[in-house]
Amino acid sequence: MKNKKENIIKIAQDCFNIHGIKNTSIDYIVKECKMSKSTFYKFFPTKEDLIWETIIYSSEKFATTAILLDADDTKTPHEALKEKIQLVLDYLKYNSSFDPNLLEIFSKTKGDNLIEVKNKIKSSILNSYKSSLVLIYGEEINVFIGDLIFIIDSLVHEFYLVMRMNKRHLSIEYIFEFIIRQIDININYLKTNKSIISESIFYTIDEIGENNYENVLKNTSIHVISSIKELISSNGENEKLYDAINKIEEEFNLGNYDSLIMDAMIAYLEKQLFLQKHTNKLSRLLSKLGDDIKGGQ
Repeated sequence: MKNKKENIIKIAQDCFNIHGIKNTSIDYIVKECKMSKSTFYKFFPTKEDLIWETIIYSSEKFATTAILLDADDTKTPHEALKEKIQLVLDYLKYNSSFDPNLLEIFSKTKGDNLIEVKNKIKSSILNSYKSSLVLIYGEEINVFIGDLIFIIDSLVHEFYLVMRMNKRHLSIEYIFEFIIRQIDININYLKTNKSIISESIFYTIDEIGENNYENVLKNTSIHVISSIKELISSNGENEKLYDAINKIEEEFNLGNYDSLIMDAMIAYLEKQLFLQKHTNKLSRLLSKLGDDIKGGQ
């Protein structure tokens, strides 16, 4: 049921981006989804409901992906920042149909909820830049981090506009190299000059972003645990593997993210080649969750 709903949202978003929201009818979306209208209306009673859930889905997907890039210890800080920039460019591209004028009108029917969603997505972007910049250049840049975030966010949006207006594609390598060069230049300047932009003007930094971080890690961990269970099931009944993943789930629900039992069960599952990709991901997520708890004590 959930997969069918997500499929409708993905197809609808493609239709909106190609033809525009006003020019995309429910009939057209139903046809593209290859389903009956009655089935469609079980998920989305109105077009407004579909638009609303498409915005929510896209925003949550972006936030989750951005946070998980920080949780992926297999990537260097430079690689993570490059992927974040590409992520923002893709988000801007695939959400181009949701223009400011439409959102302003739509927010009147949905109240402050839409404003909250927009704040969360902006927070995810700014916090993503901040975490990568500190990892690359060190804690000493915190005194002028506001300037650097403003520079990188402005440049990413400018590159998006240039590509869109000129219908021209620029490689992520070119964009990333240019942005890093400008950051390097400004860091050298800011080391000997007073910071101009206070981080406090970005009211969404940390205020919303850090609150989302742990929830995203937990929700993704739950999803990975569920995927491991499905893989075990699809590869034949194995009572010992089931016992291990069930014990992991039990420890997870108790908040014991870095317990010896958890480590032992993950180590056992990692020996199974068909589970290694998922168990490695779960191990990284649990490590981040364990670090957050220690940091909060």
